[in-house]
Amino acid sequence: MVRFYDIFVFTPPYESFIPADGVDTALFFPGGLDEPRNQGLVKFRHAVIKLAQRFQPDRIQTEQWPLSIET
Repeated sequence: MVRFYDIFVFTPPYESFIPADGVDTALFFPGGLDEPRNQGLVKFRHAVIKLAQRFQPDRIQTEQWPLSIET
């Protein structure tokens, strides 16, 4: 059980939720920035960054676990 928690607590997630190349890259839907869903994703990424900077400006983690981590 300790090893299980170690995986989630002490290892960094390996899929970046906010890409290092910028919030408008690695979009989820085809159509580029003209796609309304991608526009919403970019706005959401900006909101996540803003929220993280508000609560922990010196330690921001913008990664997430991959969607299939629970399987």
